[in-house]
Amino acid sequence: IGAAVIASRFSDLPDLVKLKLRKINLTSSGARAMAGPLASLRNLGYLDISGNQIGPIGVEKLAENFAGLTRLSSLILN
Repeated sequence: IGAAVIASRFSDLPDLVKLKLRKINLTSSGARAMAGPLASLRNLGYLDISGNQIGPIGVEKLAENFAGLTRLSSLILN
Protein backbone atom coordinates (compact mmCIF):
# COMPACT_ATOMS: atom_id res chain seq x y z
CA ILE A 1 0.00 0.00 0.00
CA GLY A 2 1.39 3.39 -0.94
CA ALA A 3 1.52 6.49 1.21
CA ALA A 4 -1.11 8.25 -0.90
CA VAL A 5 -3.56 5.38 -0.32
CA ILE A 6 -2.96 5.50 3.43
CA ALA A 7 -3.29 9.29 3.47
CA SER A 8 -6.56 9.14 1.53
CA ARG A 9 -8.16 7.45 4.55
CA PHE A 10 -7.08 10.06 7.12
CA SER A 11 -10.28 12.08 6.68
CA ASP A 12 -12.26 8.96 7.70
CA LEU A 13 -10.42 8.86 11.05
CA PRO A 14 -11.11 12.20 12.77
CA ASP A 15 -10.80 10.70 16.26
CA LEU A 16 -7.45 8.99 15.65
CA VAL A 17 -5.05 9.85 18.49
CA LYS A 18 -2.08 7.55 17.79
CA LEU A 19 -0.49 6.79 14.44
CA LYS A 20 2.50 4.48 14.02
CA LEU A 21 4.08 4.45 10.58
CA ARG A 22 7.40 3.05 11.77
CA LYS A 23 9.64 1.24 9.29
CA ILE A 24 7.17 1.16 6.41
CA ASN A 25 9.68 2.30 3.77
CA LEU A 26 8.14 5.77 3.68
CA THR A 27 10.14 8.03 1.37
CA SER A 28 10.31 11.76 0.82
CA SER A 29 7.66 11.56 -1.90
CA GLY A 30 5.45 9.47 0.37
CA ALA A 31 5.82 12.02 3.16
CA ARG A 32 4.84 14.78 0.73
CA ALA A 33 1.74 12.76 -0.24
CA MET A 34 0.77 12.43 3.43
CA ALA A 35 1.49 16.02 4.40
CA GLY A 36 -1.80 17.65 3.40
CA PRO A 37 -4.15 14.87 4.52
CA LEU A 38 -2.30 14.63 7.84
CA ALA A 39 -3.81 17.98 8.80
CA SER A 40 -7.27 16.35 8.97
CA LEU A 41 -6.19 14.30 12.01
CA ARG A 42 -7.08 17.07 14.49
CA ASN A 43 -7.03 14.77 17.54
CA LEU A 44 -3.66 13.22 16.75
CA GLY A 45 -1.46 13.23 19.84
CA TYR A 46 1.26 10.72 18.85
CA LEU A 47 2.98 10.23 15.51
CA ASP A 48 5.81 7.76 14.93
CA ILE A 49 7.44 7.94 11.50
CA SER A 50 10.82 6.59 12.59
CA GLY A 51 12.85 4.10 10.61
CA ASN A 52 11.88 5.56 7.25
CA GLN A 53 13.79 7.40 4.51
CA ILE A 54 11.82 10.64 4.63
CA GLY A 55 14.76 13.02 4.38
CA PRO A 56 14.81 16.76 5.13
CA ILE A 57 12.36 17.73 2.38
CA GLY A 58 9.81 15.14 3.49
CA VAL A 59 10.10 16.29 7.10
CA GLU A 60 9.71 19.90 6.00
CA LYS A 61 6.54 19.11 4.04
CA LEU A 62 5.06 17.23 6.99
CA ALA A 63 5.96 20.03 9.39
CA GLU A 64 4.16 22.58 7.24
CA ASN A 65 0.93 20.87 8.26
CA PHE A 66 1.62 20.47 11.98
CA ALA A 67 0.19 23.88 12.92
CA GLY A 68 -3.35 22.51 12.97
CA LEU A 69 -2.36 19.48 15.03
CA THR A 70 -2.68 21.24 18.37
CA ARG A 71 -2.92 17.98 20.33
CA LEU A 72 0.29 16.52 18.90
CA SER A 73 2.55 16.02 21.89
CA SER A 74 4.79 13.17 20.68
CA LEU A 75 6.61 13.08 17.37
CA ILE A 76 9.07 10.26 16.80
CA LEU A 77 11.37 10.81 13.81
CA ASN A 78 14.18 8.28 14.45
